[in-house]
Amino acid sequence: NLMDQSTYEAAYQDHMEDALEGAFSIESQTARINAYHELIAPYVAQESAPYTNLSSQAAFESSAQDLIDHVQDRHDAADGA
Repeated sequence: NLMDQSTYEAAYQDHMEDALEGAFSIESQTARINAYHELIAPYVAQESAPYTNLSSQAAFESSAQDLIDHVQDRHDAADGA
């Protein structure tokens, strides 16, 4: 197993830290999620059956926070790895 070798484990941990503090930081992801949510909101509001997979407008309204919560959960899991 590569992770049993300290050199590879250290490199992996460095790359993971770079990702979590850079492009996949909670702040970066939250900003991106909110921007895209706001961008598509007017179009989602116009969707109607049978041309939507959305169960309700409330489901869409909570979807950004649900995704942000997921990002936080993944960060917490990565911090514990």
